[in-house]
Amino acid sequence: MKMLVLTFIVLFSAFNCNTAESVFAAEHFMGIEVSGSKDFHEASNPENIVILNAVNSSYSAAEGSAYFYEAPFPPSFPRTAVRIEAYNLPEPSSLGDFQGYEGVVFVPSEITWRFRMYPLSENGNKSWSGSFDLITYKLDNAEIQVRPYNIEKGKGGPVILKGLFRYNR
Repeated sequence: MKMLVLTFIVLFSAFNCNTAESVFAAEHFMGIEVSGSKDFHEASNPENIVILNAVNSSYSAAEGSAYFYEAPFPPSFPRTAVRIEAYNLPEPSSLGDFQGYEGVVFVPSEITWRFRMYPLSENGNKSWSGSFDLITYKLDNAEIQVRPYNIEKGKGGPVILKGLFRYNR
């Protein structure tokens, strides 16, 4: 059954729906509750979504979003998770000595998290996604970025997409 639900979610996602919409559709049309779907429903709350915009006109087709939600860990150790999805990104190698993309979440002058993003095969490697679920710091005025990444050297390149997360609770 889990495989059937996951397959449904993946197929529904292929029709330009985000994960939260796919989970909702799976629950609605299949009459089941997806394990962990609370997190996806929380991510669909507009207060938890950040639209990522291209930083210059050279990347005007690029776009993305970041979803912040409560990570599925025991209540005694609460954590925030972030999932970044980016679309229509240029080939990383066209921007220099880069083989992939990374997501960056940081609170200026405080703390930074960096994590690799992975290509989504259905769009010829122009779509990338990554997540990180070990955030224990309050994310007030956190900046989110997507930038090319040199896997061998562990170095990031110029920012392609960015957005700002304001904690409103």
